[in-house]
Amino acid sequence: MEDEEDEMTAAVQKTTTVTAGEGGLGPYIAFCESMAATCENGLGIVETTLGDMYSRGWGGDKTRDIEAARDQLSGAQQKFNDAAAELERAKGIAEQYAANPGAGDRESVTNV
Repeated sequence: MEDEEDEMTAAVQKTTTVTAGEGGLGPYIAFCESMAATCENGLGIVETTLGDMYSRGWGGDKTRDIEAARDQLSGAQQKFNDAAAELERAKGIAEQYAANPGAGDRESVTNV
């Protein structure tokens, strides 16, 4: 279990952060993907711990909050995956801007 905790710590430390004013589409996608992976790692650790607890007779009120946290972590993972997918769709916009140099800024291009 210690190795899994070390993996989780390493994953959290590798999680991409975006500093205000320094972001952009690529870093935002990387952030969401990294957070989803961190959640996945955490879920593995939680499942291993719960499995051990169950095998030793723990349950009910004693594991309820851990089970709820697991479910919330799973939900967070899904939301980060959803956010990454939505941001991926915005790449088409970036590609269109790149393919049309001199087309103007967003406001003028969308003022049709």
